[in-house]
Amino acid sequence: MESSDTTEAGYMRAAVLIDRSVSHHEIAHAPYSEALADALALECDDGADTEMVREFWGTTDDGDAWRVHLDRAAVL
Repeated sequence: MESSDTTEAGYMRAAVLIDRSVSHHEIAHAPYSEALADALALECDDGADTEMVREFWGTTDDGDAWRVHLDRAAVL
C-alpha cells in the first residue's frame, strides 16, 4: 500500500499533466507510476493499456479535452 504522501503527489502530478494537455493542446507524457496511474484513472473518461503506454483521456469540468500517456520503460 502506498503512503498518503505518494498518493497525494500522484494527484498533484495528474492535475499538472491534465492542465498541460489542455493548455498546450497536446498529449502530455510522463513516466509510469502506480500512484499517477491511479490518480488519472479517477479523473479520466476512458483509457487504454498497452505494453509500452498507459493512456488516459477525458474532459475537464470546463469542457476541455485532455489526454495523458504514461510511458513504461522499454522491455529488453
